[in-house]
Amino acid sequence: MPPSRGRSPSAARRRNTRTLDDSGRRGSAPSAGRRKGKAKDAAASAGSGDIAREGAKVVRDSFTMPSVEYASIAELKKRSIGAGVPLKKSEVLRAGLAVLKALPDAQFARVAAAVEPVKTGRPPRAGKKHKRAKRSRD
Repeated sequence: MPPSRGRSPSAARRRNTRTLDDSGRRGSAPSAGRRKGKAKDAAASAGSGDIAREGAKVVRDSFTMPSVEYASIAELKKRSIGAGVPLKKSEVLRAGLAVLKALPDAQFARVAAAVEPVKTGRPPRAGKKHKRAKRSRD
């Protein structure tokens, strides 16, 4: 199916997969409902007490954190290699979650209060103050 009006083929397919909701209006694509379910499943399984089980579903996420704290992930990865237990970045974060989860409420509250909140969202692109205009090909 050729794209129409400059749209990409994938945009045309997405447009065609829209469904009508209960009120007869156009709704979101069918996959959108499944995505919400995965997040709910992940939140439910996180509270179940099992950090990682063989064959458990994984969730991909992104977050914002100060660069100093992000650099400490690399330091902890190097430390894990020195200890003979090499960890990936996600494993370092999951290990930290396990430690936080094991803390008594009073200690957890002190640690949580020491974490400074950061502005959410994507940081500005480095060295880019505004978008460049597209050049036309001659």
